[in-house]
Amino acid sequence: MEGGGDGPVAPSLTLRPTDLRTLAMPVDDLMRAIDGRRTIRAHGDATMPVWGHVLEREKRGRPHPGRATLYEVQALAEYVRTMRVRK
Repeated sequence: MEGGGDGPVAPSLTLRPTDLRTLAMPVDDLMRAIDGRRTIRAHGDATMPVWGHVLEREKRGRPHPGRATLYEVQALAEYVRTMRVRK
């Protein structure tokens, strides 16, 4: 719940979830990571879904689905930044 990557399902995952409280990424880098469409993968599948596609697909038929998705991804990135533990 606090973004520590230690939720109830974490032990059953092959890769441990990232502790979002320790990320030191600026909002624009977080947006790229969350969106996932601009990430170049050398080979293999991504572990996480490409959320930009997922979020935009659910807005089909509505005005400006790309722009609405961009705002949604930005809001998520800004929220993740609020979790950062200050030392």
